[in-house]
Amino acid sequence: MKESNHEMVNMVTQQIATVINPLIRDTNTSYQMLSAQMERIANYFCAPPARNTPASQETTTPVEVLTEKNTDQMTENRAL
Repeated sequence: MKESNHEMVNMVTQQIATVINPLIRDTNTSYQMLSAQMERIANYFCAPPARNTPASQETTTPVEVLTEKNTDQMTENRAL
C-alpha cells in the first residue's frame, strides 16, 4: 500500500472516531437514565413480591392388574 493511502486511512479513521465515539457515549448515558427512570416507576407502583409457589407433588394411582377373574367381572358389569 502506498504511503499516501496510509495517511488517508488514518485521517478517515480519526474522523469516524470523532463522530462515532460521542454517539456511543451519549447512547450509553441515555440508556442508563432510562434504566433509572424505569426503576423509579417500578418503586412508585410498588410491584408485588415474587410468588413463591411450592412445586406440585405428583400422586400416583395404583394400577390394577387384570386377571381372568377381573376380566369376567368387567364383562358382567358391562352386560348390566
